[in-house]
Amino acid sequence: MSHSVKEIDLKEIATIRTGYSFRGKIESGFDSSFIPVVQPKDITGDFSPARMDRQLISNYQNHALQKDEILIANKGVKFSTYLIDAELIGGVASSSFFVISPDVNKIIPDFLIWYLTQDEALNYLKSSSIASTIPSLNKKSLESLTIALPPIDVQEKVVHMKELVQTEELELLNLIQTRKELLKSYAFEQIHTR
Repeated sequence: MSHSVKEIDLKEIATIRTGYSFRGKIESGFDSSFIPVVQPKDITGDFSPARMDRQLISNYQNHALQKDEILIANKGVKFSTYLIDAELIGGVASSSFFVISPDVNKIIPDFLIWYLTQDEALNYLKSSSIASTIPSLNKKSLESLTIALPPIDVQEKVVHMKELVQTEELELLNLIQTRKELLKSYAFEQIHTR
């Protein structure tokens, strides 16, 4: 099967902005009108973003997260990514992220997430990071990331395969856990019946 793949800089198919720069500690509130504030801990561990009054965020509309946007951590070496889902629409990302707004007519957000987690992209991001105690990625380097961009139908196939692999991975992890529990049960039964 032959299809044309374009080599294109990320900035040609997406806009990128820095998350909101909070002054001081992010204090979480519990009012039902408060919005989620996403920090790096929220996408790498237990997802429980802080919530705060949107009135405290200057130029809120410029920072409100939208459907299909992607967060990418800009500090460290993992470059964790997260696709904005319904729970986070209208929320705000902290400045520890870049917010990528893909042109959905050119690239499927799930395909871009997949691409950003591949070795080729990760190696580029690591080599483009500014070295310090905690390496950081700058916006210009992210914008210059070259994306191998196949046609939309090929992107859809890649996303479908990615979803199948993720489902299989979960099933295998569940199977491993079940077998560990069976082994433990069997072992203790054998030990205590002797």
